[in-house]
Amino acid sequence: MRPDCIGTRMATIVMHFTVFFVFHGFCIATDAHAVAAAACNASLERRRYWEFLCGALANGFLYFESLAVGVQAHRAAAVLLDFSCVTPDAEMPVIDTTIFWLWEQANLEMGLFISAVTFPALVTLLLFFKIVPRDLAINQLAVVNFLARIRVVPADYALAWLREWLVCTNDLAKKKKKKDKNKKVEYAAEDLRGRHSVFWFRNIEYRNRVYGRVFNAKRWPTGSVIRARSRTISFLFFGLPHPLGYLFGLFANCISYTQKFFPSDEAPDVLRSMRAHGPVVNMLYTVARLLPFAGLCMVRPGQPVNDLVFAGAGLRALTFFCSHYTESGTTLLGNAEIAPPPPPPPPPPA
Repeated sequence: MRPDCIGTRMATIVMHFTVFFVFHGFCIATDAHAVAAAACNASLERRRYWEFLCGALANGFLYFESLAVGVQAHRAAAVLLDFSCVTPDAEMPVIDTTIFWLWEQANLEMGLFISAVTFPALVTLLLFFKIVPRDLAINQLAVVNFLARIRVVPADYALAWLREWLVCTNDLAKKKKKKDKNKKVEYAAEDLRGRHSVFWFRNIEYRNRVYGRVFNAKRWPTGSVIRARSRTISFLFFGLPHPLGYLFGLFANCISYTQKFFPSDEAPDVLRSMRAHGPVVNMLYTVARLLPFAGLCMVRPGQPVNDLVFAGAGLRALTFFCSHYTESGTTLLGNAEIAPPPPPPPPPPA
């Protein structure tokens, strides 16, 4: 018989849980799902098809990787309370310490069990209290600097992120620097500390403004950021040992939300257009995603659900092509690089 006891099993469980929490910790700390969704939609609006393809691939990778690590964490959680032990000489449904210590590798197995149990506490202390800051902007700047170092993005791309975060969260600054006429005020990443925490889930409007200005977008669907943020949290339920966690995570990902807050630097025609058709588009997207979800719940051996899956995919494609704006409007107003248009001339005197 192949040895399979509490040490080997717990080490495997801890490995899957570590991958699960590290991956989701990275997504929460950097808002990776929302950034990928914003880059994908904004690039399509501006007809930057290469950036759109990269954003779509990143979005798909994050989605399917979340599913993969979630399924593995679910399987690990299902055997978390399994205390059986199989040694070369005995097979125990519940471990018997008297028989277990007769095994020649009992000390190694118990040492592996203790190391596996204490490892998550060490990782939690290192990641959340020492290494990873709680400020969303600082974490995103660190990722952008890394991408610039390996030449994926331009070298000055981090400056654009820093500038837009400073502009859009100026009202959240705890200490504002005093301007001196003779000296130029210089900002750094430390000036963003304490402005926007990674645990702020309701203040979605700041992210919308930052992502819209960074990607130079005007009519991109801001509701996609809310759904991406919902997906970031709901996919954590995949790690539960009950199948309802998996179903709840997928169901929460099907809901498309209507953004009630619109940035102040949007043009009036954009606001009227988004307020007019936004709720209908989100309702259609929700129905389109719920159709495959209903098929997942209804599927049985000999009972195909292909019609529901194809109907949902077709409705999503039709809604996408009929509702998405491309190259609509001018560049985002209020951009630091582009001056606003001049005011109209005064009417002629009577």
